[in-house]
Amino acid sequence: MISCVCYHSYHSRVLYIDIDIHHGDGVQEAFYLTDRVMTVSFHKYGNYFFPGTGDMYEIGAGSGRYYSVNVPLKEGIDDQSYLQIFKPTISAVMEYYRPSAIVLQYMETIRQTVVENLKQLAHAPSIQMVERVRPWQPETKSKNEGDPDVRETAEEKDQRIISNLEYYSGDKDQDKEDNPITSTAKPL
Repeated sequence: MISCVCYHSYHSRVLYIDIDIHHGDGVQEAFYLTDRVMTVSFHKYGNYFFPGTGDMYEIGAGSGRYYSVNVPLKEGIDDQSYLQIFKPTISAVMEYYRPSAIVLQYMETIRQTVVENLKQLAHAPSIQMVERVRPWQPETKSKNEGDPDVRETAEEKDQRIISNLEYYSGDKDQDKEDNPITSTAKPL
Protein backbone atom coordinates (compact mmCIF):
# COMPACT_ATOMS: atom_id res chain seq x y z
CA MET A 1 0.00 0.00 0.00
CA ILE A 2 2.93 2.34 0.66
CA SER A 3 3.87 2.05 -3.02
CA CYS A 4 0.38 3.18 -4.03
CA VAL A 5 0.56 6.18 -1.71
CA CYS A 6 3.97 7.17 -3.09
CA TYR A 7 2.93 6.72 -6.72
CA HIS A 8 -0.37 8.48 -6.01
CA SER A 9 1.64 11.61 -5.17
CA TYR A 10 3.28 11.72 -8.61
CA HIS A 11 0.85 9.94 -10.94
CA SER A 12 -2.74 10.79 -11.82
CA ARG A 13 -3.77 7.13 -12.27
CA VAL A 14 -2.20 4.25 -10.35
CA LEU A 15 -3.25 0.65 -10.97
CA TYR A 16 -2.75 -1.79 -8.07
CA ILE A 17 -2.88 -5.47 -9.08
CA ASP A 18 -2.97 -8.05 -6.28
CA ILE A 19 -2.58 -11.68 -7.38
CA ASP A 20 -1.84 -13.50 -4.16
CA ILE A 21 -4.32 -15.84 -2.46
CA HIS A 22 -5.82 -13.23 -0.09
CA HIS A 23 -8.04 -10.29 -1.02
CA GLY A 24 -6.22 -6.93 -1.00
CA ASP A 25 -8.72 -5.52 1.48
CA GLY A 26 -6.43 -2.91 3.07
CA VAL A 27 -5.47 -1.30 -0.23
CA GLN A 28 -9.03 -1.50 -1.53
CA GLU A 29 -10.35 0.21 1.60
CA ALA A 30 -7.68 2.93 1.48
CA PHE A 31 -8.62 3.93 -2.08
CA TYR A 32 -12.31 2.92 -2.16
CA LEU A 33 -13.53 6.51 -2.59
CA THR A 34 -11.07 7.73 -5.25
CA ASP A 35 -10.62 7.28 -8.97
CA ARG A 36 -6.88 8.03 -8.74
CA VAL A 37 -6.03 4.43 -7.70
CA MET A 38 -7.79 1.45 -9.27
CA THR A 39 -7.45 -1.79 -7.32
CA VAL A 40 -7.73 -5.20 -8.99
CA SER A 41 -7.59 -8.27 -6.76
CA PHE A 42 -7.56 -11.93 -7.88
CA HIS A 43 -8.06 -14.00 -4.72
CA LYS A 44 -9.56 -17.08 -3.13
CA TYR A 45 -13.07 -16.39 -1.88
CA GLY A 46 -15.76 -18.28 0.01
CA ASN A 47 -16.07 -20.82 2.83
CA TYR A 48 -15.13 -18.11 5.36
CA PHE A 49 -11.64 -17.77 3.88
CA PHE A 50 -9.67 -14.87 5.42
CA PRO A 51 -10.30 -11.94 5.26
CA GLY A 52 -13.84 -12.66 4.03
CA THR A 53 -13.95 -9.61 1.76
CA GLY A 54 -13.54 -9.20 -1.98
CA ASP A 55 -16.98 -10.00 -3.34
CA MET A 56 -17.33 -9.08 -7.00
CA TYR A 57 -19.98 -6.51 -6.04
CA GLU A 58 -17.49 -4.46 -3.99
CA ILE A 59 -16.85 -1.88 -6.73
CA GLY A 60 -15.95 1.34 -4.91
CA ALA A 61 -18.06 4.31 -3.85
CA GLY A 62 -18.34 8.02 -4.58
CA SER A 63 -15.76 9.10 -7.15
CA GLY A 64 -14.15 5.67 -6.66
CA ARG A 65 -17.22 3.82 -7.96
CA TYR A 66 -16.12 1.20 -10.54
CA TYR A 67 -12.45 1.66 -9.57
CA SER A 68 -12.35 -1.44 -7.37
CA VAL A 69 -12.33 -4.73 -9.27
CA ASN A 70 -12.54 -8.03 -7.42
CA VAL A 71 -12.14 -11.42 -9.06
CA PRO A 72 -13.10 -14.00 -6.42
CA LEU A 73 -11.84 -17.49 -7.25
CA LYS A 74 -12.73 -20.93 -5.96
CA GLU A 75 -10.16 -23.13 -4.28
CA GLY A 76 -8.24 -25.45 -6.59
CA ILE A 77 -8.20 -23.31 -9.73
CA ASP A 78 -5.47 -24.48 -12.12
CA ASP A 79 -2.97 -22.21 -13.89
CA GLN A 80 -4.67 -22.43 -17.30
CA SER A 81 -8.07 -21.46 -15.89
CA TYR A 82 -6.47 -18.65 -13.90
CA LEU A 83 -4.83 -17.24 -17.03
CA GLN A 84 -8.11 -17.48 -18.96
CA ILE A 85 -9.62 -15.17 -16.34
CA PHE A 86 -6.57 -12.97 -15.75
CA LYS A 87 -5.68 -12.02 -19.34
CA PRO A 88 -9.04 -10.61 -20.49
CA THR A 89 -9.68 -8.93 -17.13
CA ILE A 90 -6.33 -7.11 -17.09
CA SER A 91 -6.63 -6.25 -20.79
CA ALA A 92 -10.03 -4.64 -20.20
CA VAL A 93 -8.79 -2.77 -17.11
CA MET A 94 -5.71 -1.47 -18.95
CA GLU A 95 -7.76 -0.30 -21.94
CA TYR A 96 -10.33 1.43 -19.72
CA TYR A 97 -8.13 2.95 -17.02
CA ARG A 98 -4.86 3.72 -18.87
CA PRO A 99 -2.71 3.93 -15.71
CA SER A 100 0.40 6.06 -15.51
CA ALA A 101 1.89 3.73 -12.86
CA ILE A 102 1.34 0.06 -11.99
CA VAL A 103 1.94 -1.64 -8.63
CA LEU A 104 2.06 -5.45 -8.66
CA GLN A 105 1.68 -7.31 -5.36
CA TYR A 106 2.69 -10.95 -5.51
CA MET A 107 6.39 -11.62 -4.90
CA GLU A 108 6.10 -12.19 -1.14
CA THR A 109 3.86 -15.21 -1.69
CA ILE A 110 6.23 -16.70 -4.26
CA ARG A 111 9.25 -16.10 -2.01
CA GLN A 112 7.49 -17.78 0.92
CA THR A 113 6.58 -20.78 -1.21
CA VAL A 114 10.16 -21.19 -2.39
CA VAL A 115 11.61 -20.87 1.10
CA GLU A 116 9.02 -23.13 2.74
CA ASN A 117 9.42 -25.89 0.18
CA LEU A 118 13.19 -25.42 -0.16
CA LYS A 119 12.93 -25.63 -3.90
CA GLN A 120 12.47 -23.33 -6.85
CA LEU A 121 9.14 -23.14 -8.58
CA ALA A 122 9.08 -24.68 -12.03
CA HIS A 123 7.59 -21.95 -14.23
CA ALA A 124 5.69 -19.64 -11.90
CA PRO A 125 2.48 -18.37 -13.52
CA SER A 126 3.09 -14.95 -12.00
CA ILE A 127 5.96 -14.43 -14.46
CA GLN A 128 3.50 -14.79 -17.33
CA MET A 129 1.19 -12.31 -15.61
CA VAL A 130 3.97 -9.73 -15.38
CA GLU A 131 4.57 -10.18 -19.12
CA ARG A 132 0.86 -9.54 -19.73
CA VAL A 133 1.04 -6.16 -17.93
CA ARG A 134 4.42 -5.08 -19.39
CA PRO A 135 3.15 -3.76 -22.79
CA TRP A 136 1.11 -1.12 -20.98
CA GLN A 137 3.87 0.06 -18.67
CA PRO A 138 5.02 3.58 -19.49
CA GLU A 139 8.62 4.11 -20.59
CA THR A 140 10.58 5.07 -17.48
CA LYS A 141 13.99 5.72 -18.99
CA SER A 142 14.64 9.30 -20.02
CA LYS A 143 16.01 9.88 -23.50
CA ASN A 144 18.79 11.93 -21.93
CA GLU A 145 19.99 9.07 -19.74
CA GLY A 146 23.18 7.36 -20.78
CA ASP A 147 23.78 3.66 -21.04
CA PRO A 148 24.38 2.37 -17.47
CA ASP A 149 26.85 -0.20 -18.82
CA VAL A 150 29.10 2.43 -20.42
CA ARG A 151 31.52 4.32 -18.18
CA GLU A 152 31.87 8.08 -18.42
CA THR A 153 35.28 9.54 -19.10
CA ALA A 154 36.73 12.15 -16.76
CA GLU A 155 36.15 14.79 -19.44
CA GLU A 156 32.47 13.84 -19.73
CA LYS A 157 32.07 14.08 -15.97
CA ASP A 158 33.67 17.53 -16.00
CA GLN A 159 31.26 18.63 -18.74
CA ARG A 160 28.20 17.79 -16.65
CA ILE A 161 26.17 20.78 -15.56
CA ILE A 162 26.21 21.45 -11.81
CA SER A 163 23.36 23.35 -10.19
CA ASN A 164 24.18 26.43 -8.13
CA LEU A 165 21.84 25.10 -5.47
CA GLU A 166 23.46 21.71 -5.20
CA TYR A 167 25.56 22.26 -2.07
CA TYR A 168 24.93 24.29 1.05
CA SER A 169 27.99 25.85 2.59
CA GLY A 170 26.58 28.03 5.36
CA ASP A 171 27.22 31.80 5.00
CA LYS A 172 29.25 31.17 1.86
CA ASP A 173 26.31 29.40 0.23
CA GLN A 174 26.54 29.29 -3.57
CA ASP A 175 22.89 30.16 -4.14
CA LYS A 176 23.14 33.62 -2.56
CA GLU A 177 22.94 36.36 -5.18
CA ASP A 178 25.71 38.45 -3.64
CA ASN A 179 28.13 35.55 -3.72
CA PRO A 180 29.73 34.86 -7.14
CA ILE A 181 30.23 31.28 -8.17
CA THR A 182 33.85 30.29 -8.07
CA SER A 183 33.33 26.86 -9.59
CA THR A 184 34.40 26.24 -13.18
CA ALA A 185 31.31 24.09 -13.73
CA LYS A 186 28.54 25.54 -15.85
CA PRO A 187 25.63 26.84 -13.74
CA LEU A 188 22.01 26.03 -14.65
